[in-house]
Amino acid sequence: MPVKELRNYVGGEWIEPECAGYLDVENPTTGETIGRVPLSKPSETDRAVAAARAAFPEWSATPVSRRCELLFRLAERIRSEGAGLARLITEENGKSLPDSWAEVKRALENTEVACGMPVLQQGDKLIGGAVDIDGEILRQPLGTFGMIAPFNFPLMVPFWFFPYALATGNTYVVKPSEQVPLSMQRMTELIEESGFPPGVFNLVNGDRAPAERLLENPDVEGISFVGTSRVCRIIAARCAETNKRFQALGSAKNHLVAMPDAKMEPMIRNMITSCYGCAGQRCMASSAIVGVGDAVYREVCERFVEASKAVLVANPLDPNVADEAMVMGPVISAKAKQFIFEMIQAGVDEGA
Repeated sequence: MPVKELRNYVGGEWIEPECAGYLDVENPTTGETIGRVPLSKPSETDRAVAAARAAFPEWSATPVSRRCELLFRLAERIRSEGAGLARLITEENGKSLPDSWAEVKRALENTEVACGMPVLQQGDKLIGGAVDIDGEILRQPLGTFGMIAPFNFPLMVPFWFFPYALATGNTYVVKPSEQVPLSMQRMTELIEESGFPPGVFNLVNGDRAPAERLLENPDVEGISFVGTSRVCRIIAARCAETNKRFQALGSAKNHLVAMPDAKMEPMIRNMITSCYGCAGQRCMASSAIVGVGDAVYREVCERFVEASKAVLVANPLDPNVADEAMVMGPVISAKAKQFIFEMIQAGVDEGA
């Protein structure tokens, strides 16, 4: 079967972009090529932003109830396509099917919350704030926004942002991770089927080049980003220079603290889920476990090691383990695997 080449979605049309070539999208479990993603040139970002900007006047003037009607349609499609979306996430990312299902559910829940925008977007008024002075707050759409998505939650993280932007009358451009572009490609098809007007939502595939152009384009009002803290600092600085609003959510370093009065069984179970869920590739993953007191430390170490040995390491789509609650699949790439090996060796060298 020929491998599908992905396209961009701009102005309500699926287009073959001007690009610097195509990158193979691999199933990290099997190494199989499951798609080819275009490395769009910066001009493709400009094309998408222009389409979004052109759609903004009519979309922002559309009654909020009508905007939310389309989001309700999208929510229904997510419900009906949930199994396929979950499998697609697992194929391109490698996480377990239960983890992928949870991601689909979070996308659905964010869509449902955004459907409450007729209430969420209401303003505020203060009568008599001072002598002959009343105060009023109006919440109005601003224009076109962009989102640069990470590899670890290819479907959920974009839904933290764009449903709310669309519901409030803004238009949007999403740049998914080039490592996991298939989920958002399929979701964009569902967005199109839901009847959103051309240009309201746009998808641009690629690597750093189209993402950096989102930061530079003067017609983009703001950027949402989830990724490493290093890149967050760059985005914050660039957005400050160009007077853009931004949300830059960086890396987490979580410590799990075991207190002497902790209930050991559920605590160890939660520690295992934190450390091994999504192969540890998420901000909820623990970086350090701290036992308060020598006795607690020794017991936690013993129990955690034993529980770790019971974690299933397998192909997440293997029918024999697909429904297991705790299955650890692969990390996203050989480069990520090598980094983990290097960090383990660094710990050993430092006396671990």
